[in-house]
Amino acid sequence: PEGQWAAGVFIETPTRVVLVSEVLGITPILKKVPGGRRRPADATVADTAVREAFEETGIRISKEELGTPGAFDRKGHTYYLFHVKVSEDRLEGRYTVAKNGEEVHVLTHAELKADEKGVLGHHRSMLRTRCLWPA
Repeated sequence: PEGQWAAGVFIETPTRVVLVSEVLGITPILKKVPGGRRRPADATVADTAVREAFEETGIRISKEELGTPGAFDRKGHTYYLFHVKVSEDRLEGRYTVAKNGEEVHVLTHAELKADEKGVLGHHRSMLRTRCLWPA
């Protein structure tokens, strides 16, 4: 794609999911999918997704793991949501607090479902659209 974009990666193990919260952000109590806006060095949406996932969680994701994203129109840009399934051991060594101050949350599927109002509204909506919200 051309122009401005943002990319996020919904990281999921067989039993848990990874979300972050921007402790210093506008909505500090709400959790969101790890991700963010394109930087000049990001040639592709996959570059943005891989970089953001690592910066915000400490979990390394390869471009080959990303698959095809869902695309969502946002204010002034397109948000690309990737879904990556990883093994439980890939969560070892993850950040608890990222270098940018974001808190990393590892939730069971039941905890995510129970904390519906604790997830940023448009992120919750995107997860539902992609059938990733727990049943």
